[in-house]
Amino acid sequence: MVAGLLILVSYKAFACFDAYRGSENIETTRSKTLRSILFYFIHIIIYLLLATTAPPLIRYFIGFETFEIPTSSMYPTLEVGDKILATNIEHEKIQLGDIITFHQSDGQIYLGRVLALPNQDIKVKNDQVIFENGKEKWEKTTTTYEQGINYQNYYCTLPNGKTYYVRQVVLSETQKFGSDNKPTINSYSVPEAHVFIMSDQRSHSLDSRNYGAIKLNGPIKKVNYIWWSHSIDRVGLKLD
Repeated sequence: MVAGLLILVSYKAFACFDAYRGSENIETTRSKTLRSILFYFIHIIIYLLLATTAPPLIRYFIGFETFEIPTSSMYPTLEVGDKILATNIEHEKIQLGDIITFHQSDGQIYLGRVLALPNQDIKVKNDQVIFENGKEKWEKTTTTYEQGINYQNYYCTLPNGKTYYVRQVVLSETQKFGSDNKPTINSYSVPEAHVFIMSDQRSHSLDSRNYGAIKLNGPIKKVNYIWWSHSIDRVGLKLD
């Protein structure tokens, strides 16, 4: 128990110091590497200690959790096999663009990007979110062809300045962009204590267009880092 408490203190101290250093020169919310290799390895060591030494009660209180990405629903931000670190976030501190994990009625844990907050009015057309004060701005980047499917990739910017990448299927029969199985939402008001979730792989994943807004009950975790990946250049990416 004492060892667990010492690890908890060390982890919190590291997280606070890392956040302070990052606040000195924040340029964008795009994924970026940790500020030094040393910091990254300190982070991994603390993770391993927590995962193997800290009692379940300690892990519960710090809200520490790790996951391995099983599907491509959040591609290109998260790839299959990426190992991510997520920590508890207070419901009122969730922001547009955050990637969060949540539980569904089937008992499984899912994750997605928050694209509307409680009481916010939105529209969704052609996979793109439209707000009262603006919209999810898309800039075309590259087109890729994978397993017989054409994808258009976009660099996205939200009204709050957060940025990330999404992809969308090019419908082969018409060469138009969009999701042939996703509904258009002409008007939707997110209920109190709920958030509207979408995936970065807009055409081939389930999201709030299918199962509705996510209720903020119980612990919600925000994804912070990719702590390991099959691609070495993705190891240590910070998702904020």
